[in-house]
Amino acid sequence: MTDPAVLQRRFDRERAARQEAERLLEAKSRELFLAHTELKAQFEELQSAHDQLRRAQEQALQAEKLASIGQLAAGVAHEINTPLGFVISNLNTLSEYGSDLRRVFDLLNQDAPQTSRSSNQTEWLQGVRDACNEVDLGFVLGDLRDLVGESIEGAQRVRQIVADLMNFSKMSNDADSVVSLNALIEQTVRVAVNGAADDVHVTYELGEVGPVRCREGQVSQVVMNLAANAIEALDGGGTITVRSGTTQSGAWFEIQDSGVGIANEQLGRIFDPFYTTKDVGHGTGMGLSQAYRVVEDHGGTITVRSAVGRGTTFRVELPLGGASAEDANGQPREQKLSAATAGAPS
Repeated sequence: MTDPAVLQRRFDRERAARQEAERLLEAKSRELFLAHTELKAQFEELQSAHDQLRRAQEQALQAEKLASIGQLAAGVAHEINTPLGFVISNLNTLSEYGSDLRRVFDLLNQDAPQTSRSSNQTEWLQGVRDACNEVDLGFVLGDLRDLVGESIEGAQRVRQIVADLMNFSKMSNDADSVVSLNALIEQTVRVAVNGAADDVHVTYELGEVGPVRCREGQVSQVVMNLAANAIEALDGGGTITVRSGTTQSGAWFEIQDSGVGIANEQLGRIFDPFYTTKDVGHGTGMGLSQAYRVVEDHGGTITVRSAVGRGTTFRVELPLGGASAEDANGQPREQKLSAATAGAPS
């Protein structure tokens, strides 16, 4: 039989070990609870910072859109005002010509003397000749054709601007649709260059591009942002060249300017949110960031080539299958960005 004293000692050891284990467990639980509380507080702080950043980005994007709308409105107003100005001027001139022609027609409508030898007939004919010479009838009749032609051209120009604006405003931002990429590019660039300096020239080198499935409004916004950047880069005028074509897997387009170019140390940051090389108050630095995000969401790539003093070329490649931020296996697509500075834009 085991000695009761030995059993007591064993019991005391086990009880002490159990109490120590409970103490350690309680201390560890307290430590984990404090760590959890701290992590929770850090998470909430990060979540709050993330929400603030997201709101700031949304506000910056909204400010960028409002700035674009303001510039667009000013440009469109200028572009519409110019043809309307010479249409109104031509109409005023036509009104004056109408008064002159009325004088001649009034004389012609008078009953001419029937006798060819009558002095009255001679006076009547001389009065008609004098009226025609006074109003310079030959010039007026020739100028009428030019005035009407210019007025028709101006009205058609206004109609084209309005049509481009209507098409631009109707483009859907959310739903995939099959669109003509070349038509989308031309319409958007025409809207973007409204109000640009007269010495800014746009040339198109558009290839054969079939229908592309994309979010029309978003891709149009990318074109608008790149075209606006190209216009701003042409300090003192220059040329914007717009190209398009196809690859084995999709379609591409380029917007090239002959402007000031981008320094090599800046190329790596131009797609960063809020990064801008403009003066304070002139841009939020979200235009290219937004373009990058849209192209990435479509599963495409956006690249840039630039040389200081020789211009910049942005190239966008889009898949034919439509907008998606996932690959065929449902995995997020890898971000792709290339910024090469070797050589001048091609």
